[in-house]
Amino acid sequence: ITVENLGADHGTAYSNARKAGAGGDGLVIHKVGLNAIRKNINVRNVVGLTRMGDYNDPQAAFHAVLLEGLRYGSADNVLGVGGWFGVVLKVADFAVGKVMGRENDTASVYLKSNSYAPVDRVTIESAIASNYSARGFVGVLVQSSDAELQAVSIGSVSVMGGYTSMRVEGETTQPCVSVAVGQLATRGGVSG
Repeated sequence: ITVENLGADHGTAYSNARKAGAGGDGLVIHKVGLNAIRKNINVRNVVGLTRMGDYNDPQAAFHAVLLEGLRYGSADNVLGVGGWFGVVLKVADFAVGKVMGRENDTASVYLKSNSYAPVDRVTIESAIASNYSARGFVGVLVQSSDAELQAVSIGSVSVMGGYTSMRVEGETTQPCVSVAVGQLATRGGVSG
């Protein structure tokens, strides 16, 4: 399956029914069930736009672009603008060219490994985060939540603005294993 030359805009409306952690997404491509995996997905030249809606809602999960539960695929030139998360990758055996997050709240580019969608064997050529809003927290975040994250390689990371440029974090029982970052360039952020 190939998804290319596509833009999705969540719009400006905000629904209180979306406060359970499932709403406000721009573009989502993911598996259907807990044991399902989407294979051979290729995503190119896509843009997801979303807005926070209610900045006081700590439970809302707003993804500009979410690629989740995908295996044996690729992504290139993916842009996520706005929301809590810019571009979220929960993928395995994936080759990623350029991925960009802009004006996001929590993380602009986010690799998150959890039991629903473990992250394993992911190569990213370039991750770019641009966050000059007051709410930008982490430019690039690599995290194992409740599943081990392993074999992630990022060729270069460029972060403009935000609070923390890049962060890699794991748990004691579910660590991040073999994470490599080639080049890291930051500008205008609070901490590196």
